[in-house]
Amino acid sequence: MSRHRLTVCRMLFLLCGPLLSACNSAADKPIDPPATTEVETPAPVVEEPPFELEEGFVFLANHEDMSEFTVPVGEAATWSIEGHTIRCGGRPRGYLATKKSYRNFTLRLDFRYERPKNLKDDDKFKGNTGYMMYINNDNTPWPACVEVQGKYVQLAKIVAIGGADAVEATDDEEARIQHRKPAGQWNSLEIQSQDGALLSILNGVKIAESQPGPLTEGPIGFQAEDWKIDFRNVRIQEN
Repeated sequence: MSRHRLTVCRMLFLLCGPLLSACNSAADKPIDPPATTEVETPAPVVEEPPFELEEGFVFLANHEDMSEFTVPVGEAATWSIEGHTIRCGGRPRGYLATKKSYRNFTLRLDFRYERPKNLKDDDKFKGNTGYMMYINNDNTPWPACVEVQGKYVQLAKIVAIGGADAVEATDDEEARIQHRKPAGQWNSLEIQSQDGALLSILNGVKIAESQPGPLTEGPIGFQAEDWKIDFRNVRIQEN
């Protein structure tokens, strides 16, 4: 081999040696496993048991149409029924009323507001509706009656509205805050009526009780006050 070729070979060896050594080191180094992405496990869906109508109760509305109700104020299109759920679109304002009058009874139902997407503090939720007992003079937007509040921050409070004489009533604010469920979840409400006296129970806990007043009998109404809300399994037992 000529001296020139020998010199070239030595130069190539000096250049390639470190590269070969690096390759061998890389080959000997263990390969890290690929990064794994944690997949969030969705919360399990809790199925509610089938609803069973209590003995002595009947549904306030049949599951096919609204023929047992009238809409004295507002628009009929605001209201619809799906199975045993009465749906309220909220607008325009008005109310749905039973054609039949009631005096002594126990009314039970579940209700659920549509929760605003940007709502972070339930104490600031302005959802509003109302349950009107002993409706008189149904030609006015808010007729004379005794209302069990459906307004979220005053749930189950008892007040007279529409020019009706004030009623004396107790109200447990602490129990209301402690036992109401977040907006967007189903809450249960029970209203007991006896000769003009009312008792309201929210999620199984007594909230308010009124003394008998001048109004003792009349249709039962549900208010549309700007908020979408569903009323489920509305049922009544007359005493």
